[in-house]
Amino acid sequence: MANPRSHGYRGSLEVSLSFARATEPGEPISRSGDDITAKVDFVVPAPGGSRLLILTIPRDAHMRLPSFDAAPYVSE
Repeated sequence: MANPRSHGYRGSLEVSLSFARATEPGEPISRSGDDITAKVDFVVPAPGGSRLLILTIPRDAHMRLPSFDAAPYVSE
């Protein structure tokens, strides 16, 4: 199975958003593992559809370090 569509934020190598799965209203869930995320134009699903997004963020301890620069996070 191919990797889901994802975006790594420029402000941190540890922050990423992955669009893992999607279903459309009235269509059965694919049992073959077909990835329809590449065909989806809008992240918010229509009524009856679904989206699975996975947000990866750094641990709280990382943000408490004196070397942590919040500006890149805020800009994104």
